[in-house]
Amino acid sequence: MKNLRIGLLLDDRFSSKYVYELAEWAMHQTNLEITHLILNSPQKKAVFRNLIERINFKFLRQKASERIFSSIIFIEKILIRFSKLHRHHFDKFDLTKLIDKQITIRPEFVNDASNCQYSEFDVRRVSALDLDLIIRCGSGRIEGDILRAARLGVISYSNGSESLHREDKSCFWECYNKAPKTGFSIQTLTDKLTRSEILLSGFFPTFFCFSLNQANMYRKSGPHFHSLLSRIAASRELPRENLYLRSFTSTDRTPNVHESFVYLFKVIYRLSKKILYRFTTFEKKWGLSFIQSNWNDVNTSLRNEAIAPKGHFWADPFIYAHNGRTYCFVEDYVYKTRLGHIAVLEVSNGEVVHLGDCIKKPFHLSFPFLFQYRGDLYMCPEASASSQIQLYRCVEFPLHWEPSAIIMDDVSAADTMLFEHAGLWWMLTSIDTSGSNDYTSELYLFYADSPLANDWTPHPLNPICIDSEGGRNAGLIKEDGKIFRLAQRQGYDQYGAGLLMFEVTELTKLVYSQRLVSQLNPSLSKGQIGTHHLSTTGAVTVFDHVSRVFSP
Repeated sequence: MKNLRIGLLLDDRFSSKYVYELAEWAMHQTNLEITHLILNSPQKKAVFRNLIERINFKFLRQKASERIFSSIIFIEKILIRFSKLHRHHFDKFDLTKLIDKQITIRPEFVNDASNCQYSEFDVRRVSALDLDLIIRCGSGRIEGDILRAARLGVISYSNGSESLHREDKSCFWECYNKAPKTGFSIQTLTDKLTRSEILLSGFFPTFFCFSLNQANMYRKSGPHFHSLLSRIAASRELPRENLYLRSFTSTDRTPNVHESFVYLFKVIYRLSKKILYRFTTFEKKWGLSFIQSNWNDVNTSLRNEAIAPKGHFWADPFIYAHNGRTYCFVEDYVYKTRLGHIAVLEVSNGEVVHLGDCIKKPFHLSFPFLFQYRGDLYMCPEASASSQIQLYRCVEFPLHWEPSAIIMDDVSAADTMLFEHAGLWWMLTSIDTSGSNDYTSELYLFYADSPLANDWTPHPLNPICIDSEGGRNAGLIKEDGKIFRLAQRQGYDQYGAGLLMFEVTELTKLVYSQRLVSQLNPSLSKGQIGTHHLSTTGAVTVFDHVSRVFSP
């Protein structure tokens, strides 16, 4: 089959690292290729027009705002060099080292230089390239026949900005306004912007400063863009528009002088707090709360708290009833080693007793998900550091467990849950495809005939969720024939702000759907700032909570 032929529409041959990585990735694909760079050569403004602009006070104010904002970005460019993941975020790379075929076309700007059109001659030149798809990576909104110069048209990455990965202001206002999440979308372009079809969209947590927030957004969304192109190459068509996906109202407006200074002081304050937390013993400590009731009453019921010994915290509780007694399996995190292991608590008459450790490895363990299969009790703890999803079988309850099966290898996955439904076993897990060790947003679904299988089939809708509000598992409840998936809700620059409950309304090999039924808001004690996990037996419910304390 003929490769999918793609052209990149750019302002010049020097691109951001993300466009360059897209081109590098395409070189190793067998069913698609980036054949041409389509470079804009914008017309110069007339000298008279430049003179008019210089005496336009609105224009002068805008220039002053841009210069102040550029100064802030200059500072952030220096600081981001200290980030191992994002140090090359602002760097430029020469695409002609990867793609040698290029043509230059001349856009004509209209509507105060916000939209651009191309001459009939340039459109014919682009059409003659025999492209299947054009990806817009430059500036300005595109209008006219250029949108139909490739067989499948033009697609674009968007975060409220007018381009893909240029040095823009996208992701700034979410940071400025302390929005809990920052969104992106990939869409087709049409003459009417409101008619653009959303092919893919998602949300990731908002970081404390603009440059890190933008860098994280581009890094995390990149693999999903690649995956979308692979699906287009396989089907030779654009995917059908998903009406459940959302575009964004984010703006690419440059902050004015006042807003730039406000932002600067906000970042200084946020950074100062982070430095204080890092170089002192003022750290987060997770604890547990138990209520003698079902999960429905978690927002109102009285509770008993359980705090781990000094130097430890307890989180990710899974409660389990056995022979008339109630046990709680937890992540037991040790501050000295910066690693967690799985421990067992017993809950009786409002008291919590630490029975001991049940699984301990030289790497971090958490989220001890429990399920039964053929009369045996199994555990699937989170072990992303091992690049595996592994099961353990209980040989002597509750402290003795043995490795049972590696059900997925060479995968960076967290908070895996397994359950049986309609004759199949299903796996819900959060997978990081970007190498950033962030598991808060992307939820994947797989199915197999047995929970011990090592050949799980990925669901065709994967990832079934890209959203930091609901994308990471926080527990599973089966009640009255219904399946409820608990999910984490991340806050602004905060992991584990709250809990969401979704009912799985349809689950087949082709369909997955869920609906939000509740936002659980346990009444936290003074000083507690969040929660991110809940488990229940129906008679006893446990959830975790986090505080900042000295010398935890």
